Amino acid sequence: MPFIAGAVTVTFGALTLLTGDPKWVQIKVTIFNSLVAIVFFIGLIQRKYFFEFVFGKTFHYKEEGWRLLTRNAAIFFLVTALANEAVRLGFATASIPCPEAWTWLMRKPVLDGLDIWMIFKLFIVMPLTTLYFVWQVRSMQPYRLPDKAVEPRVQIQRT
Repeated sequence: MPFIAGAVTVTFGALTLLTGDPKWVQIKVTIFNSLVAIVFFIGLIQRKYFFEFVFGKTFHYKEEGWRLLTRNAAIFFLVTALANEAVRLGFATASIPCPEAWTWLMRKPVLDGLDIWMIFKLFIVMPLTTLYFVWQVRSMQPYRLPDKAVEPRVQIQRT
């Protein structure tokens, strides 16, 4: 995952700097989320669950739990990729007066498509991502396996 994220970020960051066009940073989000969803869906097909691989030694769940978490995360990343494109394309030519209460944040009288996309990412996607994964962790509880018994420590008596 860090390799994919790094490669996509460097590639599209360089394109943004070279062209001076912020659409590349916006498209990066769609491509990264789509790639993550594809990796998760491939894992589902192969019964190799990403979250079990990453967290399996720390958290113990039934296979069904890992499968559901992977499926739900794959759907979430696919939906966020589609939502990103909908906002990016839907507001590409927007020119909306900035609400008076937001002028401290935006420092300009009119919001363009990039401004709206950034507001969407900051105030909608980020909080919803947090809430979604908190909900996912809670929904995993029925699939939790009992903690492995902790072996008692042997105490050495000094003579």
